[in-house]
Amino acid sequence: MGNCCNQDHKQDDIYKTSINEREKQDIKSLNDPTSNHPASKMHAPAETVAQKCSEMNSVATKVQSVENSLKTFVYDPNISARFQDLSIMGPYKYPNGATYFGQYKEGKRNGRGRQVWSDGSVYEGYWLNDQSNIRGRIIHSEGDYYEGEWSMDKAEGFGKYCHADGSLYEGEWLGDLQNGKGKEQWPDGSVYSGQYKDSLKHGKGNFLWADNAKYEGEFFENDIQGFGIYTWADGRKYTGDWKKNKMDGKGLFTWPDGRSYEGEYIDDKKHGYGIFRWKDNKVFKGQWVNGKQEGEGEITENGETRKGIWKEGDMLK
Repeated sequence: MGNCCNQDHKQDDIYKTSINEREKQDIKSLNDPTSNHPASKMHAPAETVAQKCSEMNSVATKVQSVENSLKTFVYDPNISARFQDLSIMGPYKYPNGATYFGQYKEGKRNGRGRQVWSDGSVYEGYWLNDQSNIRGRIIHSEGDYYEGEWSMDKAEGFGKYCHADGSLYEGEWLGDLQNGKGKEQWPDGSVYSGQYKDSLKHGKGNFLWADNAKYEGEFFENDIQGFGIYTWADGRKYTGDWKKNKMDGKGLFTWPDGRSYEGEYIDDKKHGYGIFRWKDNKVFKGQWVNGKQEGEGEITENGETRKGIWKEGDMLK
């Protein structure tokens, strides 16, 4: 989900729609030089920055569908109070094709405002110095949307990002990327809850898969890596070291029927020294290579211990 909120949209054909009657009345008042409307020309953007227009860009079909499914964006009265002396102006069209209707201060978008890009994507929320800030919601033309905190045109703070396919992230952001603690869910029911760095699972976290397998432990750049506990849906369990999503290092593997292996792993296979115990109390201690006994070892069975040499899992002598 990285770089998911950046507002630099490509230029497509410009679609326009009529703005509502209240907005038309506001515009008429703003543009009337004899009007006592509190807005003044000093707050309007320079003609070299943006041009007056009579209509906002058309909202993309998928964007409209998302807007219809969501509640109307709610402005915080306490935040809005900071901009109460600024008047609504517009719509204005910018060189990148975007149209904006909302509050201005000294020629820049400040306060509450709504912007529609030429591809039909929409941002509604607060602005500071021509950038989305504080709180807002952006709905991309393909139907993904983010709602939450902003800083200088980037998602920053706490927010929720919903993909058109139904996957969802809710948590902390920094620089338009998932950073900090968060929770991610997928349409198949899989859930991850834990730490992120630059939109990758990184640090401690818990992952529950759709088949009820689960992992609790450390992640590194989206991979299971470090120390952790993985439990399969059938009851198998591994507790130990991981590297790039594979058992690698020292660990303990247990089976529901009572068997266990405690020892070294490389690349998901028993490799090195390890101890294997069967449910009937038989025990093997020795060397392993690629998942099989290999080299010197000893086996204890019915109270008797025998030492020997193993080759590809078979005792030679």
